[in-house]
Amino acid sequence: MQKGLSERNRPAIDSLLSVEILDIHQDSDSLLRFVYGSDGSYSFKQLGDYTIFFSNELAVIDCFVMDSTARRDRPLRLIYELDHDLWLMKEFRPGGVDSTSLL
Repeated sequence: MQKGLSERNRPAIDSLLSVEILDIHQDSDSLLRFVYGSDGSYSFKQLGDYTIFFSNELAVIDCFVMDSTARRDRPLRLIYELDHDLWLMKEFRPGGVDSTSLL
């Protein structure tokens, strides 16, 4: 995911998304808008400072969208599900990371 985001490579990001993500009106474009801002002015270096929770069918990754200063001011939650031996993102949630609620 990080490589696709850093290259702004929509097909690479799309290959990691579940079809279900479209049901909630999210896609590679909306994820790129969150990472880079609606006008493309945000800087991006990496997704960092991960916390990962997972089960046999679901994974939740809390992280931060970081620029070269590695600030932790843009939290992001990525929700993945296992689909035929592939982990695919079914949702992302911008905003505050709340570790008391996984979903």
